[in-house]
Amino acid sequence: MQLPGTNDENESIFPSLTWKQRIIGFACCVAVGFCISIVSWLAVVNREWVQFGIFVSVANLVSMAGSCFLMGPMKQVKKMFEDTRLEVTVILITSLVWTLIAAFWLQTAWVVILMCIIQYVALLWYGLSYVPGGRMIVKKAVKGIAT
Repeated sequence: MQLPGTNDENESIFPSLTWKQRIIGFACCVAVGFCISIVSWLAVVNREWVQFGIFVSVANLVSMAGSCFLMGPMKQVKKMFEDTRLEVTVILITSLVWTLIAAFWLQTAWVVILMCIIQYVALLWYGLSYVPGGRMIVKKAVKGIAT
């Protein structure tokens, strides 16, 4: 039996998992990513910008990896570069790379913080692209708040 979101049994990370187990794997990745993200903000209190940048980047990667449970890694990568997600994928990857550059080489706090904020927003926008009407709802909400 094929699981929703997979084209081929070999495309999945764990082909023997049930759909319920895949949902649990996805939820666990998102939860672990969220916890790492919370821990990252403790580094801000201590002004540890390298740690902050690393933790935020790892948290976002772990959260994104959760969707590999749902559709498999190859389909995940293909979907990341579809027209509807291409811009946000490029922004997310670029901000992730610049976060690490700013943390390790530039060691400039404001650049690290800015890149982490961009990562968070890009990851949210990326995630909303999988929710039917998700981006439209957020746009309307922001427009309603702004007026």
